Amino acid sequence: ARMRPLRVAIVGMGTAGNAAALFLARAGHSAVVFEKTERKRLMEAYAGAGLGLQPIGLRVLERLGVLESVLEHGARIDSLKAFTKEGRPVLDLQYADLDKSLFGLGVHRSVLFRELYSAMEREEGIEMRTGSHVSAVHVPETKFALEHSPAATAVSLEDGTVVDGFDLAIVSDGRSSSIRRAMAAAGEVSAYEMQYPFGCLWAVLPDTDGFLDSQGPELFQRLDSAKKMLGLLPTGTVHKNEATAGPLEGKRLLTLFWSLELYKFEEVKKAGIDSWKREVLAMEPRTEALLSHISGFEDLIPAQYNNTVMRQLYVGDSCVFLGDSAHSTSPQLGQGANLALVDAWALSESLKKCQNSLLGALKDYDRVRRWRLRFYQLNSMMLTPVFQSNSRIIAAARDLTMGTLCRFPPARWQMLATMSGVQNNGIP
Repeated sequence: ARMRPLRVAIVGMGTAGNAAALFLARAGHSAVVFEKTERKRLMEAYAGAGLGLQPIGLRVLERLGVLESVLEHGARIDSLKAFTKEGRPVLDLQYADLDKSLFGLGVHRSVLFRELYSAMEREEGIEMRTGSHVSAVHVPETKFALEHSPAATAVSLEDGTVVDGFDLAIVSDGRSSSIRRAMAAAGEVSAYEMQYPFGCLWAVLPDTDGFLDSQGPELFQRLDSAKKMLGLLPTGTVHKNEATAGPLEGKRLLTLFWSLELYKFEEVKKAGIDSWKREVLAMEPRTEALLSHISGFEDLIPAQYNNTVMRQLYVGDSCVFLGDSAHSTSPQLGQGANLALVDAWALSESLKKCQNSLLGALKDYDRVRRWRLRFYQLNSMMLTPVFQSNSRIIAAARDLTMGTLCRFPPARWQMLATMSGVQNNGIP
């Protein structure tokens, strides 16, 4: 028997939530997407850093029908290169060595958001409620069941409103998910969360002096032991802002990432912006023109990394976690948005496969995704201290071996398959 159309509540209008809404609406279900941020702020063109889309993420965007428009704004990436500050190669990976048709894409987060948002606006079965902060998800037969209607799957908003009548709730409210934390505190989900001591400062900068032309289509990193890392990601262009033209409009962009222990940020601030710029220039002299666009620390945004592992990706028989809310990692493998896109695709496939049972579909999704996600989480955890730690021994071993491994065909294939997102991940 074919599953009847479901009414689905989606918490969070990030990559996972938006992609899930599109897949579900196109399969005949209806979705209400709740987002705490007001629409006007969401549509500001410059929110967020650049992110890397890997071949597997691009495949999902193709299935969603938004790939061409994302490619128009993105910057093609053919390789990942990392060198020590003395110039010794640590990473040199070309997508074409895995398959000639493969490439990555550097894109501004707002571009991906807007393209998914526009597709959602065109879809009949999707209702978007911006400025609606979900404070609780109610799941039958759990501690979060509604008192007056214990069989209902529903959401409570911060203003006290209860919206019910749902068959399924999808939680995709990001790495700091308040829903996951509340459910974990009550013992309804088993979730392990670890904060990394290292994070980064980042800025999206206009390439006014042709850095990208000299650089080529690559994600570039410069390393000083494992304590310091400079990353430069080609980020494409942003959409025209609805309200005002901004400083990034019409320009080719780069996202600059600077690794540091976040507790040291105040110390770095006290030393002054010129001192920080000198440190960056000493690592990579070609950044001088880029750094001229940074006038103070208000132009640099700190980002904290954490690692979240959930023992099971669903709760009860009508609630499931997608994206960073279920499995945030450090960005060492550049997989965050890609894993979120694959989550949305995999959930829609499980719902198609298990037509006669919603719980069966959630169990299938959990089975399909859990161990594949563990693979990426484990690799990310292992790689983080290799690139972000105070260990000179780990850094020296990395500098000594990784460049050689990149040239050794079996190791190179494994690295490329993992980077592209195809290793142990299922192919949409």
